[in-house]
Amino acid sequence: MSDTNTVELDVGDSESIDVEVNENLEVETDSGSDDQFDKAETSTQKRISRLTKKMREAERREQEAIKYAQAVQGESQDLKSRMSNLDNNYVAEYTSRVNTQIDQAEATLTRAIEIGDSKATVEAQRQLTSLAIQQDRAAQAKMQSDRQQQQAAAAQQHQAQQPFSNSARSRCSS
Repeated sequence: MSDTNTVELDVGDSESIDVEVNENLEVETDSGSDDQFDKAETSTQKRISRLTKKMREAERREQEAIKYAQAVQGESQDLKSRMSNLDNNYVAEYTSRVNTQIDQAEATLTRAIEIGDSKATVEAQRQLTSLAIQQDRAAQAKMQSDRQQQQAAAAQQHQAQQPFSNSARSRCSS
């Protein structure tokens, strides 16, 4: 038997069994598995495309969120500096007004003493006492304003250093 489609097997009993190999079945299963492979590959590519799209969308949203947060932070800093300037201007104006009123009250007291008017002298002294209290309040407000500016500057310096240290840590851990 020299046919290529038959194979002789010796099982020891001197009986011969002919087995035919059908190669056509293999070709059919190969084309079926090729179709399945193509379908699997296509679905995998679609899944990869969807995941890539989702990742890019998430990155875009993250960048937008960062831009928004930076804009809000900038606006906040602007408002804080405006408030600080307004507070400083208010304290300076208040101090100036109190000092001017003290000068006027001292001049009134001097005139009252020169002319011997005891009622005017007492009134000028009361005014000076009230103005001394206001002057003390102005000095306290000035000190508080200076403290707040120092704290804001320290917080801003700390905040400026913090993103650098966080980004350096994240690069080291990657």
